[in-house]
Amino acid sequence: MNASVQVMLFSDRLEVWNPGQLPPPLSPEALHAPHPPIPRNPLIAKPLILARYIEKTSTGALDVIEQYA
Repeated sequence: MNASVQVMLFSDRLEVWNPGQLPPPLSPEALHAPHPPIPRNPLIAKPLILARYIEKTSTGALDVIEQYA
């Protein structure tokens, strides 16, 4: 898929919309277990990790699944 990434800055948050599929080898099922961090867009992820806006331990999907389980 060749689509544009959208970055939207609000007064209280930053939203990044990145169209496409999960990067290999991830699958929807794999998100239910601990998995290695595989950023969809490393050029956006690296500065956000360095600024401590996001983590690089890959717990976000697990946190969302746990919250809505």
